[in-house]
Formats: sequence, structure tokens, C-alpha cells
Amino acid sequence: MMEPESPVLGPARRLQRLERRLDIVGKLCRHDLPNQLVVIRGLVSLLQEESAKLGPEGQEYTSRLSRAAERALDMMQSLKILLAVDSLADEPEEIDLDDLAKEWTREIRQLLPQVTMEYHSSFAVRKVKGPRRSLHKAIVELLRHGLTGQAKGVVEIASRTTAHGVEMALAIGQDRIEVDPALLDSSGDAKALENRLELQVVRELVESWGGVFRFVDLPGRGAIYLLLIPDFPK
Repeated sequence: MMEPESPVLGPARRLQRLERRLDIVGKLCRHDLPNQLVVIRGLVSLLQEESAKLGPEGQEYTSRLSRAAERALDMMQSLKILLAVDSLADEPEEIDLDDLAKEWTREIRQLLPQVTMEYHSSFAVRKVKGPRRSLHKAIVELLRHGLTGQAKGVVEIASRTTAHGVEMALAIGQDRIEVDPALLDSSGDAKALENRLELQVVRELVESWGGVFRFVDLPGRGAIYLLLIPDFPK
């Protein structure tokens, strides 16, 4: 017969129980919750098809419900990635940023076919050593969140050498945002970063490879996201 545990747990046992709870949350976020949210979104879509019968007020409520369902699924996706950060960590390898950028754009066009995306790149540094898979995931997440809900988006991707490694700059707006060196050198908007789940998830991805993530908000224009890839041994 198992003896009951003392209500006062030591640090090691508390950590073990916390890891077990996080594992349970992870299973819920990977399977059960996303599946239920997809069902809800499908039902809302069916309701929208009949919205003409509901009158103006009913149509407004249906529209709000649809947006809420999409936002809930979006947040669920961010949680799934957050819980998978460690499993996404990969060994540094030689990366051609131009080739990787083509992969990003192909994927985001498949994810958001309704968005007209204009793409520009200016890589001062084209080849770097870094974590290909988690870098790809971080950029795709930024593009997905930056372009969702937009009819048109202009994306600018650039790279530069810094004292600590290679920094990538991703600018997203409705019109083209020139990557101004003064903006790249700013400290970023830490408060906005703390208030947005999707940015916190990207920060966790970037910091998992020893990098630094900054976010520069440009009200009325868009945003610039900065990701540092530190110098890895050759």
C-alpha cells in the first residue's frame, strides 16, 4: 500500500509534479482542444452560411463568433508551438537564407492564400550557421500573425552582421517598410512583446538557440521583428 505524500514537498518533487502537469497540458493542447476548436469553427461556418436568415443583429453576432473561433484556434496554435520549443531545437547547420526565405514564402502562401503578398529581400549576409528548423518556425509564425486578416501585405527580409552574430530583420506592413538602420538599432518595444502571446512564443524559440528577439512597433505602418543568430563554432 502506498503511503500518502507529505503536503510539504521538496524542490525536486515539486519540479517533478510541475513537469507532469505540463505534460498533461501538452497532450490536451496537441490533440483534444485543437480538435474541439476545429469542430466549433466548422459549426460557426455553417451558421454563417445561413446568416441571411438571422437579420442584421444575428449576422453581427455570427461574425463576432467567427472571429472569436479563429482567434481561439490561433492561440491554440501558439500554445502548441510553445510546448514544443524543446523538441524543435536542432543542431546548427549551414543555412542559405535566400533559399530558406523561399521556403517561408511558399508555406505562408499556402497557409494564407487569400492574402496578396509582395516580397522583398536584401541579405547583406546570405549564408549563416544556425538552427534551420526552429528559425523556419519562428519566421513562419511571425508572417502568419503579421499577415492574418490582411487583404495585402508587403514583406521585407534583410540580414546584417553584428558584434554578436547575424541579425535578421523581418518587416511586415500594408506598404513597404524600408529597413532603416536607426530602427534596427533601437531597443524595441518590450511592453508590447510581453502583452502578445505570439511574440512571446517566438522569443522562446529564438532564445532556445541562444539568440535575442526584439520587436519594433510602427503604428499605422506595421512592425519590424529582429532575430539574432549568434556566432556558432564553424
